[in-house]
Amino acid sequence: RAQLENADGALDIAPFPPDEVRCHEVLARAELALGQPDRAAEHARRAVEIAEPLGLRLPVALSQRASALVALHTGDAEEAGRLALASVEAAEGAGATIEAARSRIVAGRALAAAGERERAVRDLRQAYAELGACGAHHFQGHAERELGRLGHAAPAAGRRTADGGRIAGLTRREQEVVELVAAGRTNREIADELVLSVRTVDRHVSRIFVKLGVNSRAAAASQFERARSAAAP
Repeated sequence: RAQLENADGALDIAPFPPDEVRCHEVLARAELALGQPDRAAEHARRAVEIAEPLGLRLPVALSQRASALVALHTGDAEEAGRLALASVEAAEGAGATIEAARSRIVAGRALAAAGERERAVRDLRQAYAELGACGAHHFQGHAERELGRLGHAAPAAGRRTADGGRIAGLTRREQEVVELVAAGRTNREIADELVLSVRTVDRHVSRIFVKLGVNSRAAAASQFERARSAAAP
């Protein structure tokens, strides 16, 4: 939150509507994690207000996901499922496979809460497979955890582990960070995604460089990609 808002509570970013929508979605998730559903609902509302006039599918998908998360938190599983599935459709229409799969995880959670466990498991397995195919192992882990809560293991065919070379020596959080570094994210973007401070991400990146024996983001990304390729069947 501190990285995205100024002292007055306004977004501390350049005024570019698609980025504002993404920031409000991140902040909605952060506020829910901090036990502030009213603040989360306000960020979701702002995301919708900004996204709808744009007519762009990805901002709409992000705003719908923020609203779905708020609805799920407040106990309206049916509405959460409707919004999450609408977010999946919008993200798929934008060609944003990872965002669609992330929204599908929310849909799976909502469906499970609504008592539709079989459908929830199907959606979570689909999200797990799609995220694995994209190499998005951080988010794939979210799908795996939700499947575990429903008493189901992740599909063996979709498993990917980056356990080659020195990558295996990184902590789980460091592996999440280096994966996002390899995806081309800046430290600020990584902080937003993982709901951390930029300073914390800076420290993680520095430790990753030391553990991998590299001195650049490109070298860290290259080592991560080699390890991932070696682990793939």
